[in-house]
Amino acid sequence: MKSKIKLISLVALAALTLTACDFIFPNISNSGGYSYLPIWDGEAQKADATISDYIANSIYGYSSAPSEGEAKLLVIPVWFDDSDKYIDLAKRETVRQDISKAFFGTIEDTGWQSVKSYYETESHGVLTLTGTVSEWYGLDKNIALANYSVSVPNTTQLVKEATDWYFSNHSESRASYDKDKDGHLDGVILIYGVPDYSALGYTHSNNSTVSNLWAYCNWTRLDKNTLLPTVNVFLWASYVFMYGSNVASERTGQFGYYSGDTRYCNIDAHTYIHEMGHIFGLTDYYDYSQSYSPAGGFSMQDRNIGGHDPFSVFALGWAQAYVPNQSATINLKPFSTTGEIIILSPEFNDINSPFDEYLIIEYYTRDGLNELDSRYNYLNNLAYPTGPDKKGIRLWHVDARLLYSKTGRFTASNVTTDPSTDKGRVAFMMSNTYAPGPEGYISPLGDDYGDYNLIQLIRNEVTATHKMKSAFSNNSLFTAETGRNEFTMHKFDKQFVRRGKLNNGKQLGFTFKVNSLDVEHASISITKL
Repeated sequence: MKSKIKLISLVALAALTLTACDFIFPNISNSGGYSYLPIWDGEAQKADATISDYIANSIYGYSSAPSEGEAKLLVIPVWFDDSDKYIDLAKRETVRQDISKAFFGTIEDTGWQSVKSYYETESHGVLTLTGTVSEWYGLDKNIALANYSVSVPNTTQLVKEATDWYFSNHSESRASYDKDKDGHLDGVILIYGVPDYSALGYTHSNNSTVSNLWAYCNWTRLDKNTLLPTVNVFLWASYVFMYGSNVASERTGQFGYYSGDTRYCNIDAHTYIHEMGHIFGLTDYYDYSQSYSPAGGFSMQDRNIGGHDPFSVFALGWAQAYVPNQSATINLKPFSTTGEIIILSPEFNDINSPFDEYLIIEYYTRDGLNELDSRYNYLNNLAYPTGPDKKGIRLWHVDARLLYSKTGRFTASNVTTDPSTDKGRVAFMMSNTYAPGPEGYISPLGDDYGDYNLIQLIRNEVTATHKMKSAFSNNSLFTAETGRNEFTMHKFDKQFVRRGKLNNGKQLGFTFKVNSLDVEHASISITKL
């Protein structure tokens, strides 16, 4: 089950309108050799700006959990008037304990990862994720499911009421759940005690009576209060995402409703991990028009599987980037275990911000957070690709530039790489949804920018275009094999909207060659043109 951060309609905020105009993109040529390049002696650096800076200045009224230091979550299971149809009363505490394991358990508890273990692993020790799973909310009152199964606004009100209930009945302070002191709780999670619509046998086309029973993040947009922090970002998801068909009946004591996959683990946290990405401020990288697969499917904010893509990890403050400005050979360590990447940019911004346009070179390996999902199709469904079984270079085109506005009226001339700019509130210039797509999910500049992606997998296929349906696979990787080891913009020009040109109108100015791949590092020669 996938879900989303919505690009909330600005009409709902202040009757704001969006405009679009076009850029002029110059031509580009590529040449250069790779022999006898010096070993790069520059250090890999973390970003100085992060997704938290973007969220703090977002035009959409977002808040997020801090991705550095400690973040503390409040998880509240919700018992409805119909919950006993799906969870036996004798198993209610079992399900609550499973929720606790899914969010805060050990690898041994879940058999794979919990939300906590996943993000602490991916952050390489930068993040500590803590929190509380309360008792069931609703046992002392009759909460009618019918009021929440189809209504997002009602759910937003329920989040406020459940949060107030928790702090009225427990000695903990609200401020202890606001670790970044931004005036909002780091994140509130409601796990509802009924199955989601798909487990109930509905589809997108016939789920009018249960249309709110899925997994998503949203924001209350309550005013911040540093003394008594308010709930803003919240997650709404079912308990059934923890269970596969083989354990659902045993864990709940009722007919086996399930939406997870526990064939190779004890408790499935995939959906909660994906949604936690939204709580940290990340967006979705799949195409809401359901036409193409720009990011290739195999990453956590795309199809709920594997580790996160390197842009997300860099923006969260966890990855370390080499940013060469001359020809050199770089020994790049595996991304999944070190967080190292190479950024190729004709002129990377001088504030070391991830919110720019560039290529990312990632040394992909089938281990760490990639391992389980690279071996088994999640949900035993081919719609969820397994990652490559070989190591190699995964190449990404990132266009994470930001638009700014003081009025909500965006134009393509108001572009920045600084998420904290004082020129106005910001929004991502690009999205991964192609035009015509659902309103609110394409670029704020409109359909004219519908072909430009926030993050796109560059496949090692000369016939590939910027509109691809194929999943990330062995064929996508750059390797040390002759004929598959070199990248030039000219050779792979069809994968760029402007045929070998960056979206920002500048020449990339670099090519690269993969010299070798071994356990410790990939040797990559970068040539500056």
